[in-house]
Amino acid sequence: MKPYKFTLTALFIYLAGLLLGGLVGYHIGRRRSRPKSPREYRNTLYKKLNHKLDLTTDQDKKLCDILDHTFKDGIILMRKVKPQILAIMHKEHKQIEVILTPEQKKDFKIFIANRMKQFNRAFSEETPKCNVE
Repeated sequence: MKPYKFTLTALFIYLAGLLLGGLVGYHIGRRRSRPKSPREYRNTLYKKLNHKLDLTTDQDKKLCDILDHTFKDGIILMRKVKPQILAIMHKEHKQIEVILTPEQKKDFKIFIANRMKQFNRAFSEETPKCNVE
C-alpha cells in the first residue's frame, strides 16, 4: 500500500470515528438531560405537546389548565408521602452504611447529600404555571 493511501485511510477512519462519537454523545446527552424538577418536567411536557399537536388557542388554554391542575394534585400527593419515602430511604442508607469501609462511608455521605438535594427539589417547588416560552 502506498503511503498516501494509508494516510488517507487512517484519516477517513479517524473522521468517521469522530463523527460517530459526536452523534452518539449528542444522543446520550439529550437523553440524560431530563427534567430535574416538577416545574421543568411540566414545562417540557407542555412544550412537547404544544409543538407536536399544533393546538388552537382554546386548546392551548385548556391544556394549560389540565397540566396545572394535574401537577398541583401530583405535588400535593408527593408531599403527603414524603415522610414515608424519607423513612424508607433512611433505612436503606443505614443498611448500606453497615457494609461500607470508613473511607467508603465518607464518599457515601457526599453521595447521599447530593441525592437528598435532588429529592427535596421535587417536593419544594410551587405548582408550575402555564405560558412557558
